[in-house]
Amino acid sequence: GSMRQAGVIAAAGIIALEKMPNRLEEDHRNAQRLAHGLAQIPGIGIHPEKVQTNIVTFEVPASFTGVTFIQNMGAEGVKFLLRGGQMVRGVTHRMIEAADVDEALNRIEYALKKLS
Repeated sequence: GSMRQAGVIAAAGIIALEKMPNRLEEDHRNAQRLAHGLAQIPGIGIHPEKVQTNIVTFEVPASFTGVTFIQNMGAEGVKFLLRGGQMVRGVTHRMIEAADVDEALNRIEYALKKLS
């Protein structure tokens, strides 16, 4: 029957739709992980509870400008975007796993210690 055929196609569509939100959920979890990790690092200003997406915005220590922070983190292989002044933005996306977040946090902490 043609109806059964439509059901199979609909099921495939539902699977495709479910796959992406799961990924977004994981990106959001990783963003939360990053936000909470950043909150533990002295000098970084962040409100983890305000992170609702995969975008994490935070304030770098007063001894830095956003630009110097981004440049130093770039040298450590961690990419951030400048929001302006001391405000910096990080984005978690499908290439990033929880272990990458932890590694990034280690590198941020290390770089801040080294440069302070």
